[in-house]
Amino acid sequence: MGFKACRLRNRRSVLARLTEPWLLAALAALLLSRILVAQAPTSVLTPQRIPLPGDIKFTEADGIVTLIHQTITLKANEIRRLMGSVELSSSAASTIAYAEARVGCQLSGNFVGDIGGAAENHEGYNAPIAANYPSQGILALYPSLLFTAPSDGQYDCQLFVTNGDTPTLTAVATDGHESLTWLIVDQTDDAGFWLQNPPCDTTGFSACTYLGQDASTQKMESLVFADDGTVVPAWQAPADAAFLDAVAGVTVTTCYYGTGACTKNNWGPNVGLTPIVKGSGPTTINSYLEVFQLNNDSSVCKTYQSLPIQSTVTTPAHHYALNYLLQDIPVYPDCTSRSFRLQVVVDYVSGDPIKIDATDSNGSGTLAHAFVIEEMKGVARAIPNVVGANQTNAAQSITAAGYVVAANGLTILSTAKAGTVTAQNPAAGIIQLPNTAVQLTVSTGGAIVPNLLSYPQKNATAAITALGLIPVVRFSKDCVNPGDVMIQSPLGGVLVPLNTTVTLTVDSGTVKSCGILK
Repeated sequence: MGFKACRLRNRRSVLARLTEPWLLAALAALLLSRILVAQAPTSVLTPQRIPLPGDIKFTEADGIVTLIHQTITLKANEIRRLMGSVELSSSAASTIAYAEARVGCQLSGNFVGDIGGAAENHEGYNAPIAANYPSQGILALYPSLLFTAPSDGQYDCQLFVTNGDTPTLTAVATDGHESLTWLIVDQTDDAGFWLQNPPCDTTGFSACTYLGQDASTQKMESLVFADDGTVVPAWQAPADAAFLDAVAGVTVTTCYYGTGACTKNNWGPNVGLTPIVKGSGPTTINSYLEVFQLNNDSSVCKTYQSLPIQSTVTTPAHHYALNYLLQDIPVYPDCTSRSFRLQVVVDYVSGDPIKIDATDSNGSGTLAHAFVIEEMKGVARAIPNVVGANQTNAAQSITAAGYVVAANGLTILSTAKAGTVTAQNPAAGIIQLPNTAVQLTVSTGGAIVPNLLSYPQKNATAAITALGLIPVVRFSKDCVNPGDVMIQSPLGGVLVPLNTTVTLTVDSGTVKSCGILK
């Protein structure tokens, strides 16, 4: 046989082996595993956290004070996430000091693009621990920004502060254990979209949104970024986006009687007290962040909501910073689009009217803003339905989908075959982060004891054995139904583990011994 014929025969032999079912299954599994590995979600965020090296004091006379800066080189339209934390102490016991913290980027010494901020009155070093006071006398502000470079260049991105009143404020670097004041700047291009509401100046005379009980000028609820005139184009998540993060910051201002921060027709009532405590008392609001994934027809496919916050804004605080964060938002493939939009819901409850602060008309930044950003790329896979599967196959399905089986699994007595999954948590169809634990509830196997009263002994024992239970027969001469079951334990209808003993008491009487005539 020639070399060519031999080589052809060997090739056919190889092809024949490749068509064997077991080998095709193995190749398919290998290919699937490689696809899953390639598509497994991975983080795309590249944050660099720069801590404040030491405390910095600043007064009203200092104007803008830069705490931290980071130089980055960007091309036009590149995007960077900036997140700031500023913890402030005050030199005064209770005298207020208006504090603003902002993040933004300079090009050639001038701020360009958007600036994100947060503001609140510092109530002094006696201020108790509260929502924005992580420790006594320490006010925490968290400005954020999704910055888009308007042109190629080297940008100086900064965390900076201002003090609007007499007391000296101090940006606190550390508590001795961890950094308290810091700036995060992502080091690679981000994908996301930024929202800020329309201009509303500090005196409230431009188009500001007011909440309160006066229906002529105020609303009971505001959908910030949705019903306040904000231009809200739906954002299309990148084709490779698996999970998103959403961040929002909204500063509100109470409108007590006489304040210069609100228009007169939106002031609270004059109760005849000193200006700092005038009004109908603290303002209470409820608020939360919502993110929607839409269908092609703009209907809502999925809704994600942060935990509701109830905030009480006192008159001395006057300005109050609200912060919201939604992490690990999955992009559901079964929605008919990858479009997203968001809003912050603010509901008025009681007290003085309140104003939603917004973009300053002087261009110094926005106090009401939000953004969504791609957190992880890959394929967000749903948790599979493993209810009804045996435990081994269920574990394989869960692992193949990128999840893990929880170590604290549960067992339950049920009529399902031993080892069968009867419940799972989280439920099937939900998308969660890779390696999330799925808790399985597994049947230990059981049977419902049948009602065997008045059954012949032979039939009763056969029924018990067929269910995986163990019959034990006792006899008692009763002469009611000779040869039939008179008593059983457990009773019929009781769920018991397999191999449970079922005791039957059978009437041992006979026609002759009981004197029953034929």
